[in-house]
Amino acid sequence: MDRRTHDQVSELLDRAARDPYGHEAQRALRHAQRLMDPRYTGGASREPFCPPHSQIQIDQVHPPLAGDYNQPMLAPSRILVVPNIPTVDPQEVSPGERLEFSAGGGWLIGWRGTAIDFTEGAYRVDMLTQATCQVRMWINDGEELITNGLGFDFVSFADVFPPTMNYAPILRRVDVKDILNFQFRNIQPEGDASAALQPTMAFLFWREKYPGTG
Repeated sequence: MDRRTHDQVSELLDRAARDPYGHEAQRALRHAQRLMDPRYTGGASREPFCPPHSQIQIDQVHPPLAGDYNQPMLAPSRILVVPNIPTVDPQEVSPGERLEFSAGGGWLIGWRGTAIDFTEGAYRVDMLTQATCQVRMWINDGEELITNGLGFDFVSFADVFPPTMNYAPILRRVDVKDILNFQFRNIQPEGDASAALQPTMAFLFWREKYPGTG
């Protein structure tokens, strides 16, 4: 390797070291490797590579894949059901229900809600009942888990529990002293065609430690 080639390689390697993930660095490194190849005989590409400089990193444009993102859902150790949910009449809100974790802390990893119309002759669960039943959820003394950006709000069952999904994903650590609070709202307009709805709600729960395991 002559002195001129040596200087080019040193410059290219130094450029790549300063910006290891940039477009320029990657191309500079390839050019340096080509110059160091003993089979290289020269040519137009022997000139130092000087593309326009860019501050945008390649991993800021297209993040590299770290692995398979289609991960299986973690199997729950228990299914927790919100108890004592009353029937909610049209334009009414339930008084307030709660789910406790005194049996042991862990992770909520999925949830599912269903709104049932028990009207005589109807007995249905469909998109209308799911779309017109809403839930508000907060933990302990007021950390709202459903908000509109300014304060608490209700979300429709149809928005978070689509019919194609068994359980909607959720990831929330809870301790034995935590209490998850709920209110359910029926937004059907009052009238002969409206119906009282019976909400149900269940959570997939992964318990961290069992009694006697240390």
